[in-house]
Amino acid sequence: MERIKKFLLDHAEFMIAGAIVIGKLIK
Repeated sequence: MERIKKFLLDHAEFMIAGAIVIGKLIK
């Protein structure tokens, strides 16, 4: 469980940036 939480925290910035880029591409 802790490893999953750490993984998500480490990659949250990347995932947020990816979501923003995808959102721009869709519009």
